[in-house]
Amino acid sequence: MFGRETSNDFIPPNKDYHLEGYSSALEVVEKAKKRLEILQKVNVKNLNKQGLKEFNYQLGMDEFVISFFENHNNIYRAFLLLSEGKTEEAIPFVQKMNPEESIKIYSKIISDFGATRGEEGVLLSLNLRWLPDYIDVRQREGMIPIRINFQPTSHDPLAQGAGRHTFFIDSDKNLWHSKGEKELGIPAATNGTLPLKGVGDSWIEITSSTDIPLKTMRNFNLSAGKYKLELIYTESNSTANIQVLEKGKVISSSSENGILFTTVGGDVRLKITPGKGKVALAGVILYSNASNMPQ
Repeated sequence: MFGRETSNDFIPPNKDYHLEGYSSALEVVEKAKKRLEILQKVNVKNLNKQGLKEFNYQLGMDEFVISFFENHNNIYRAFLLLSEGKTEEAIPFVQKMNPEESIKIYSKIISDFGATRGEEGVLLSLNLRWLPDYIDVRQREGMIPIRINFQPTSHDPLAQGAGRHTFFIDSDKNLWHSKGEKELGIPAATNGTLPLKGVGDSWIEITSSTDIPLKTMRNFNLSAGKYKLELIYTESNSTANIQVLEKGKVISSSSENGILFTTVGGDVRLKITPGKGKVALAGVILYSNASNMPQ
């Protein structure tokens, strides 16, 4: 059963899979492979058009289950190691993760068979409640940049266990973690273009000295290491004094963009003090050594 709740997690990455009859994600994979062996013995020549369609659906669904739970095993192992500070040991598991493959398999299965509204909802959930966990782990390993954009966000106060994350997807299919007044307590605005076309179409308005947490997609602290911080303004004439703080202490300061800093893995915050007038900040990108830090 997939996607039967509304919380932040599609399946919690910090837990192995313990549905009745299964002791782990790998056992789910093992049993799915056995079902595939049975299905592959079917003589498809004896199937009519509808039968062949349903056969391919079941075949594809087990392929999806195998891909999904192999990925879950990898992220679960990586998550535990990262929680213990064993960044190097987690790398092989992170490198084997390929959630994009699972999503593509599921998308093709339901498209070929004729997707129901429920299946379309699961596909959406895979992209917005499952994929972000994998992006987060990659960010914690420093393999990809951390991208945060600023925009108005909304939450459903009546949903049981409602999710609290908003995302922006750019033209290169990168997911940005979106934050606004509900997350930061800072007024957010847009240029009126909906849906938002680019990161610069929305922003937060900073009128006084302001601290913004710099976290991964699932709000974990940055891993220890060197970073380059780039800020995206909506107005080229925005001026501000930029400081990076860790545990309340300044570790880097500049009025220029492209700030370099080194963290030991504590609570890191961006402090912006406007010069003249307000600062309209649309987004930030954090590059690490391993995520092709630009020069």
